[in-house]
Amino acid sequence: MHGLCMAIYLLADMTSGAGNIVISILGNVIVLVLEGLIVGIQILRLEYYELFSRFYEGNGTEYVSIKTQINE
Repeated sequence: MHGLCMAIYLLADMTSGAGNIVISILGNVIVLVLEGLIVGIQILRLEYYELFSRFYEGNGTEYVSIKTQINE
């Protein structure tokens, strides 16, 4: 996210006056939202992994494709 912040501040430096402040504020809000989204996705991924590993035993039947069955 450091690169994204750098790009936002480069855009803000290209403008002057109130545009500089507006771009800086909106850019920081966008970066915060993206970081929150990334963290949320990681949390969900870990929760599902931990939750499903408690109940999954792996005692089913192995998948064999039709192509493999025909060639045997």
